[in-house]
Amino acid sequence: MDVDVEQVLKRLGAPERAPSLAEVRLLPEHYFAQHWPKAEQHLPVLAGETPKRSVCREDLFALGAAASGPEDMRNFYVAVCAWGAGTSALSAYRLARPLRQPDLEERLWAGLCLAQRGDALGAYEALSGSHRVKFLGPAFFSKLMHFVAPPPEVGDVRPPIILDSRVAQALGWRKTASWTPAEYLAYLDAAEQLRLRWRPDLPLDVVEYQLFAVGKLV
Repeated sequence: MDVDVEQVLKRLGAPERAPSLAEVRLLPEHYFAQHWPKAEQHLPVLAGETPKRSVCREDLFALGAAASGPEDMRNFYVAVCAWGAGTSALSAYRLARPLRQPDLEERLWAGLCLAQRGDALGAYEALSGSHRVKFLGPAFFSKLMHFVAPPPEVGDVRPPIILDSRVAQALGWRKTASWTPAEYLAYLDAAEQLRLRWRPDLPLDVVEYQLFAVGKLV
């Protein structure tokens, strides 16, 4: 899908008002409660007595960097999805459904190991095709891709970044779910164009973060 870069640049706002890298990575803005299945409560991300926890993007990048095989995928999945679902019981319920898939860990790792090596398109193709997980769409598997990869740096070529309905709305897309690999690639290229013209001194995830914020207002 095409992106009207000029129009989206206007939506992003003045470059000097861009969020800082610290705001994007370190702000513990997401909280999650114990809405997850009892069978998963032993996982490190859910273990403990605190009724609700905060988690920031930097925490998830650390978990992604430590992942080395299918055995790490369940805890990583719950951590990222709990971050995305927040305190919403309905979102947690929906995101818990893939946990019932017997080969979840193997399917996730088959795609996410590609993202960990920087192959965003390959990971997206795997998780939307041959290694698709039932009930897990791009809005959330792109989050998994993003956090299993190293944090983006200025100059990175097409690093895995998040594409969800808010970002799609900010881009002016009518389609707000089930994007094809070609559409994800178009998003990566458009995001890089926006970065170069808006804040070339900041990495690509700052652009994604601002698109998400704008999408909530569209």
